[in-house]
Amino acid sequence: MADTSRPTVVILTALPVESEAVRAHLTNTEWLVHPSGTRMECGRLPGTSWYVALAEIGEGTLTAASLTERVNSWLAPQALFFVGVAGGLKDDINIGDVVVATKVYGIHGGKQTPEGLLARPEAWRASHRLEQAARQALGRTDSRTHFKPIAVGDVVLADADSPIARYIHKNFNDAAAIEMEGAGVAQAAHLIGTLQTLIIRGISDKADPDKSKRDTEGSQPLAAHNAAVAAIAVLHVLKPTGAVDSALRQQRLDLVRRQAQASRRVRLSPVPADRRDAVLEWMAEHPEPAVVPEGEVRVLVGPMGAGKSERAGRWLEEGLEAAELDDEVEIPVWLEARKVTGSLSATVTEAIGGAPIRPCRVVIDDLSSLAPGQADQLLDEARHLVLVWPRVQVLATSREGVRVAREECLTADAWPRERGADLLRCVLGAEVPPAACTPEARKLMTSPLLVIAMAARITGGKQIDTSPLQLLSGLARDIIDRERRPQTNDQTWDRLAQLATRILTSLEPVPAALFATDPQVWALTDTDLVVDDEAGLRFTLPLFEQYFAAQALRSDMVALEEAAGAHAFPSWRYALAFAVSTVPEETGEEWMLRLARANPAAASWILDEITRPRRPFVYRDTPEEGTESSLKAGAQLREAVQAFLTGFDACGPQLAHHHHGRLVQWGVRLRGHGGMILCEAREATQPELVPLPDIPLDGARAAGWQSGTAFELPSGHLERWRWARDRLSEPLARLLHQRRLPLPPGSPLEGERIWSLAQQIMKFRHQQWAEPVIPLADLRAAVAQMMSRVNASQMFRQASGRAEVDSHDIRWIDDRLTGLHGEHLGPQRLLPDRRSSANRQRWQDYSPDLTVSILTEVLRDAVVGYRDLVSENFPRFGSALGLRSVLPVRVEGQVITREDGPEGSCLYYTLTPDLDSPLDAVPQVSLTLAEAPQPLRDETGLMEGGNAQTVFHRTSDHMISLPTGDPRPATNIAYNWLADDLRALGWFRQRLRFSE
Repeated sequence: MADTSRPTVVILTALPVESEAVRAHLTNTEWLVHPSGTRMECGRLPGTSWYVALAEIGEGTLTAASLTERVNSWLAPQALFFVGVAGGLKDDINIGDVVVATKVYGIHGGKQTPEGLLARPEAWRASHRLEQAARQALGRTDSRTHFKPIAVGDVVLADADSPIARYIHKNFNDAAAIEMEGAGVAQAAHLIGTLQTLIIRGISDKADPDKSKRDTEGSQPLAAHNAAVAAIAVLHVLKPTGAVDSALRQQRLDLVRRQAQASRRVRLSPVPADRRDAVLEWMAEHPEPAVVPEGEVRVLVGPMGAGKSERAGRWLEEGLEAAELDDEVEIPVWLEARKVTGSLSATVTEAIGGAPIRPCRVVIDDLSSLAPGQADQLLDEARHLVLVWPRVQVLATSREGVRVAREECLTADAWPRERGADLLRCVLGAEVPPAACTPEARKLMTSPLLVIAMAARITGGKQIDTSPLQLLSGLARDIIDRERRPQTNDQTWDRLAQLATRILTSLEPVPAALFATDPQVWALTDTDLVVDDEAGLRFTLPLFEQYFAAQALRSDMVALEEAAGAHAFPSWRYALAFAVSTVPEETGEEWMLRLARANPAAASWILDEITRPRRPFVYRDTPEEGTESSLKAGAQLREAVQAFLTGFDACGPQLAHHHHGRLVQWGVRLRGHGGMILCEAREATQPELVPLPDIPLDGARAAGWQSGTAFELPSGHLERWRWARDRLSEPLARLLHQRRLPLPPGSPLEGERIWSLAQQIMKFRHQQWAEPVIPLADLRAAVAQMMSRVNASQMFRQASGRAEVDSHDIRWIDDRLTGLHGEHLGPQRLLPDRRSSANRQRWQDYSPDLTVSILTEVLRDAVVGYRDLVSENFPRFGSALGLRSVLPVRVEGQVITREDGPEGSCLYYTLTPDLDSPLDAVPQVSLTLAEAPQPLRDETGLMEGGNAQTVFHRTSDHMISLPTGDPRPATNIAYNWLADDLRALGWFRQRLRFSE
């Protein structure tokens, strides 16, 4: 008897290779056996609500006809497909192509006469519903899918010149393929009257004498695979019909409604139970609508506690109300970003029971819980989803840092203070106390969670003059204290910290069975801080995850250096900020010391996250003037500088004056009103600190000190670290501007530097130099002459116009010349192909096609060069650097060259994560010519242009002047990326630009 409780589709095949190709797409299979012995392997098709029954029936029309009738009466399928291989009959249809039968011919009907066999063909049309679904799934994008008639006969055709081949060509000349079963299926379906069928065939041969050879070469598995893939694609589009769909829809409506209500209750868990209904009512009266057009992606971005999930939940409930009123609206889908373990398209189609043809809202919550590359990949899948299904709307939520185009970004702006005060009155159920009316307190009323945290401190009689991070941490503590069950023991609290550690370390769902025993898991969920669902264990609120991760740091369960490591920091950054902001000030200073040594990027980012720099400094304990006080204050500043220099690794000695590998001696003196004078020695390193005499700054320089500065002494909490960062940022900027950071051998940026320096040196030697190659003997002679001057001077410099070289450059190229062989040194890039005196810009000397070719190579070298710069000079920074966090990447973009002049000409490109490639892979670069910048978005899922950003606010879309003809184009691009990354981490206040 048919099981009508689940929508079923039958797929019949003739050969083992065909059934294997289909079986690969099914899950949770089981065997059904008909009383007569017919066996069906049945399973779920992921991403759909279809239950697929697969049978391998053998060859021939009679078998196909009889078994079509049997499975129809047995399983009552909503559709039946026959999927397999066939011989091709058309020259323009190749091996591996797929033919979807629009019509099935039975070729054996006819009348034999003295004039020959007169055809009396019989034909059956494909089901209109199934053909339309196939055209939607396959016809628009796949040029290797053909919608054509198919000829069917009980014959294997292996001779294109045989009488039967000529007969088919004469009487069925629009047939694209020939096979042996389709007519039986079509005739049986015709007699049944209600069964919808579709024949899908992959071409495995050309119905000619080479058939056996092609079969031996593996054409049948290829054809079977492609036919199976096509059939599965059709089923992803095809929706079940009838009572089954209606019942499932009502069940899902009820489930989504209950889940939405439960999620809101969980988000309001920080609110006292007796005030939750009032807060719910207040929120309903003060909506913050999110607008997401059909076929678009929007990302709601804001800090922790800004109400992002609440706004997304309201938006989802709007979609739920629409779905309850209109069956043509899909039930909205709520997805936790961390739970999307497969493709987003498959996850959404499985959630709604088919392809999202109708209007459908999808929420992806908490992208920031993923690694940067995974978050970027998921957003790209969302962009692809709305391109394929233009009635879908996607709203994602994330803290700052995820890559998002300007037009896609919805900012969770800070609340007006009046709105925050109104919610505070609602949560308290009383007027706001005077302590919350001060300017300092009102500055904290900028987001719902901060307001709720402030209410908790007021209710508990605690001070509210604190930082936002301390407020949130205190809120987590208050909730835990309030909800703590008497039976909860210390082991459970430790296990909560372990769970937070596991989540942030793995960035994947944590299966309960792999984390703890059943009783231990029950103890975790009994706290109401953790839930255990089909995706694994997770905290009910991100706030709790950060709180317990910070607890793991405070209890040394996780080493501070490990959490701030090159690859771990992006995941741990908020927990680290949480921890540093809530420990005693003395411990905070100690932790910042460890962070600066372990990862200066982490230390800098946390400094800006905890509080913004205060100008002017607030002095709490201004030291008195005197030798001892001066040395003590100087030692604190020097310790901070040395910690950062240690973290910069090989790059460190270039950021402060060293002698024989040691930081030179400092002379320090406090002066009145909180000021300090600091001078650096020329060569002395010991003792590290000495007192300066009471003389003016100019006098200290005259006394033999190399340099000196006067400044106000930083004395606020962690302010010495801001001072140390500011002191090192200027030499760091100079170092980048020189564009001579160390590189590994063979780096493409080294080749650019060699060629650029060689050209400058030859111009110095010959006044004019425009030759396409440089004789190495002539270059070596010029360098040797300059080296004699370098060795005879403390710092040699030579300049002509804008060109300048110094001792560092000459020593560097002299060393590199030892590794060059041959007679000539050639340029890194191809030479211009259309020089003209009328050209105003270098790039105009290059044709558009040559420009594309050169810039493809330049961008490839720039990505490799950036990778080399980071690995050689900033190894501890790791994934805190925006571009490094999403490597490997592919580059796609457009070259715009305007023949009518230079205005508007540019290179417009985007960097997209390439998760399928290894980190050290040569990046893929694809550039096209365009008359004007076009949106960088197509059906491959490439994102649209704009101010796109990666983790830590790093731009990933770029529009720059054409660098064709520049001496060091890849170097300039790579250094621009690196400077942007460092600026996003607080190391530069102004944007650095590199060009010729």
